[in-house]
Amino acid sequence: MPGPTASQTPTAPPGRALFVFLTAISVLSFTARLPALPDIVDTFGVDFAPVNLSIVGCAVATVLAEAISAALLAGKGPRGGARAAAKE
Repeated sequence: MPGPTASQTPTAPPGRALFVFLTAISVLSFTARLPALPDIVDTFGVDFAPVNLSIVGCAVATVLAEAISAALLAGKGPRGGARAAAKE
């Protein structure tokens, strides 16, 4: 039997560098709001602390949601949804 062709050769899983890069990109949406903090404070006439706390709270909620969803999806495996549909 001939050896595997290029299309059949298994590929290595993504490395740690890709994981770190994608995690860093997910935080960019929150860091883009930081220069607007003084304008938000002036517009709404509130202190700096509540505005900062709301942005930090949103960032923490995003991180927790990503961690929980990753743990749930890892338990199903790469084809968990397809296997579950086939069993029904």
